[in-house]
Amino acid sequence: MSETTTNAVALLRNITPQLNNITDRATEAIKEAEHFLTDCGVGVPAQIQFSEDAIRGDPEVGYEIATHSLTYSRIGGSYRIGIIDEVLTSNTIERNEHDDYCQLRGAVTKHCDVKPWDQASREVRLEAVTLLPDLLQAIAKKAERISKNAEIAVKSATSILAAIRDNNTKPKPEVIIDNQLLCHFSICDLSSPCTAYIDQESGEVIWLKGDGVDVDGFAQDILELNPERYYKIFLDEESLLCARNFFESQWTSDEDLWNETGDIFARNNGIFMNFVKDAPQAAIDAFRAHQEDVVKPRVADWLEAHGFQPVL
Repeated sequence: MSETTTNAVALLRNITPQLNNITDRATEAIKEAEHFLTDCGVGVPAQIQFSEDAIRGDPEVGYEIATHSLTYSRIGGSYRIGIIDEVLTSNTIERNEHDDYCQLRGAVTKHCDVKPWDQASREVRLEAVTLLPDLLQAIAKKAERISKNAEIAVKSATSILAAIRDNNTKPKPEVIIDNQLLCHFSICDLSSPCTAYIDQESGEVIWLKGDGVDVDGFAQDILELNPERYYKIFLDEESLLCARNFFESQWTSDEDLWNETGDIFARNNGIFMNFVKDAPQAAIDAFRAHQEDVVKPRVADWLEAHGFQPVL
């Protein structure tokens, strides 16, 4: 027996007990984590990729890559810690110029196999178990995020249901469609620092600036203390694009006026408050007429649909 072979045999004799011991400890850690998650009743899936194979293929037949992840998900009817072996395919490959790293662009799943951790090979099990702390952290963060989102949704649903109940017993509050509210529904620059709320008891429209305080000192924390009372105005895409769509339409037969107005609007990035400083008066008058004829009835319909009595 050569010296190299003798050294290899000696190394195997020394390392095998260690390998068996760490495998047993890893198995216990996985079982303990599974029992803990089951007892908690988390039921929140998560996965962490721990390795990927080299990309194979060519431009003619396409590319594919195999990835391997540690997962906590439903396996065989119950939540288990397992291994996901997934093959992704794409016709396009991207190369990072800085480190020569390649990845698939627009990849889709070609094959996916999920099995419990203890059914994987020893090599895969020991490689995957190193990410067990990361997996538990990912589950915790995802559960926290889901819980917060659910709490917000429940509060919103409760507020809506309360508004529906109140709508059947209380007279609808009157909301005056003044110029500011009309502009909010027909211009609504994304750069606008104001957010609008309607007091569902008085019908007053409250405008909060970016710092959470309005011109009269009404603060954001008052809304948070009594969220059922104040209804936030959420605008649709038609409102967000109202001014832009109008000035891109054939609102005038004067081609020179149309071109001049379009250039000014584009130069101000669609920010209406800046636009009116430079725009021809004829363009501003035409848009104000559009607000009266088209936007105001739509605002009235929106208010009625949300339980308010519009005052034109």
